[in-house]
Amino acid sequence: MKIICGHLLLFFSFLANAQIYNKQNTYLDALELTKIYKQNARLLDSNNQNLYAAFYLILEKYGIDTQDIQRNPFLSPLEIKMYSIHQISSQKSTSASGSKSRRISTIYNQPNSPVAVYHPSSTEGKSSNQAISWEAAAINGVSTFMASRFKQEVLHIGINQIFAKITNAKDSNLCRYLFPKSFQYIHTLYAGGGQSYYTSDLMVLRQSALMDMENLPINMVIHSPSLFSTSVDINKTKDILKLSHHFITNVRNGYALDKLIHSLTNETYSSDSNAYRILNVIDLLSEASLNTSKGMDYWVSFQNLKLNRRIELDKTELRFFYALLYQQLIQIPELRDFISITKANSAQQSLMKMQQLISIVEQLNQIHDYIKNHNFKLNTVRDFNNYLTLYLKALASFNQTMYELGDEKMRKTMTIASQEMEICTKYFNIVDAVQARDMARVIPIFISEFGPILNQSTENLRTLAFISQLSSIQTSDDMEFMLHLQPDKSQRAISAPII
Repeated sequence: MKIICGHLLLFFSFLANAQIYNKQNTYLDALELTKIYKQNARLLDSNNQNLYAAFYLILEKYGIDTQDIQRNPFLSPLEIKMYSIHQISSQKSTSASGSKSRRISTIYNQPNSPVAVYHPSSTEGKSSNQAISWEAAAINGVSTFMASRFKQEVLHIGINQIFAKITNAKDSNLCRYLFPKSFQYIHTLYAGGGQSYYTSDLMVLRQSALMDMENLPINMVIHSPSLFSTSVDINKTKDILKLSHHFITNVRNGYALDKLIHSLTNETYSSDSNAYRILNVIDLLSEASLNTSKGMDYWVSFQNLKLNRRIELDKTELRFFYALLYQQLIQIPELRDFISITKANSAQQSLMKMQQLISIVEQLNQIHDYIKNHNFKLNTVRDFNNYLTLYLKALASFNQTMYELGDEKMRKTMTIASQEMEICTKYFNIVDAVQARDMARVIPIFISEFGPILNQSTENLRTLAFISQLSSIQTSDDMEFMLHLQPDKSQRAISAPII
């Protein structure tokens, strides 16, 4: 029964995200329609069957036929009528909904994160110049051996107590989900009775902790429902973390920026996801304004799409562009009332809203300029992080535009809340530390940024610090120092005088 319910939930989740977004190369189609329109005007009353067919072949991709054209206030003045007495049967496009986008494919090299090379510190034993008698040497040797053995026993007690805390059912969730490899190995060691721990055990544990630290960002995404408290919307939190993770992953995989945006819309989000909807609108606008000419901009310059001061469509290509974009946007349920021309929403108001939405191309071109100025390579962690920051600013800016333009209903369905945008920034901060292999900063950042919304008490967060420090220990002295920092019985045990 549970399996059936699970499948039903997945099915309804799919239906909720099954809204079709009609994404086309709108600007390029607008240029083609302008060319056809001007050629038709020069024909006067001559036979224009071919132009008429080509004209409506393009419009068909946007769901416009000879009847629908009158319902589009921006397009109806540009309607082409057939001059020939022979009517042409309606031609169907063989690729109406799946026309191939003519896009520039730009391949970015995967950013090469600097490798943190460990340089072990060498301590040279200082040989004493004074001769030591055999008896003194023997006594010193025995004393050293006894002190060392006592120290090992105390370390064992400290480690055992911490392992007991980590494997405790009440305290184990954070370690179980964030550090699965370390948790499993600690559980194996402690379940064995904890009689003794060998150097090899701790070395394997250290390597497990290091791998878990590197995988912490993806573990946050996978296990977010178990990690975060009910004080936040779990589904929206998971969506924004998933968006952030897939963006970073696809940047590393060398996706061009337009394909990068499109790839984010192909991920599976929760039902009724605001992140999914706003990403699809951005993707639609990105596709609509792609520029494949030999110009400097990857997307059409926003200056070429701006309306004049009187909000008039004084250029034929602009009229076609906004007429087609209007048709695309009113097909989105959440934007239909917002864009459609009504008594409460004049044609000028509709144009102004579309112009403000399409202004995102200005920031997209800035991001493209950044990567172009770096020869399409992100060679350093700093370059990589700057690229992420620019994209995050573009997303936040568009989100703010949607919030300011929309009414209360639209804000609830088409914007990402400010606290959710902050989660995106916080997640990038953790990835930044992992990318730089600065493992000492990862857990402090995680606790600082996400501690207040975690499904654990502050007391239980200390076990995370232990796993984090495990990934960087190199000597027994490092282990002893780490145990000194644990605020429990192990501290009192380690602090006992060594006789």
